[in-house]
Amino acid sequence: MKFVYNAQRNEGMRRMLMMRPTVQEGKTAIEKDETDAYAWYVYGTALGLEGKIDEAVEAYSHGIAFDPFYPPCYFGRGRKLNSSGHFWQAIADFTMAIHLDSSNWIYWYYRATALRNPLTILKSASPSRNRRSTILLRTGCTPPM
Repeated sequence: MKFVYNAQRNEGMRRMLMMRPTVQEGKTAIEKDETDAYAWYVYGTALGLEGKIDEAVEAYSHGIAFDPFYPPCYFGRGRKLNSSGHFWQAIADFTMAIHLDSSNWIYWYYRATALRNPLTILKSASPSRNRRSTILLRTGCTPPM
């Protein structure tokens, strides 16, 4: 795959990562168009900045429900799931974002860092007869289906 520099696209992604919206701005965007995935992304980001992780995940999920082909919602949900310790679900969301937009290196980077977390836990798990159960108990994660 050949790398193509796209200044406009890179600037758009930089703006999305650097945004610091308020919850009110997110609600206003949703009131304008409830089916707009970008509005749900803004709202989820605002909730995440306030530390409301579960509500942010729910907002991103609403955006995915309205537009399942909008990768930033998967990316945002994956970031919040990863920070709350749900590594496998985060990896699934990052992977979905990559499938939808494989040229975005930020999705690849976050997926790689999310993959490192469970591998670190696997290495530090004490040996037991049922190693998988030990890992799941330590992380609080559910296995991928």
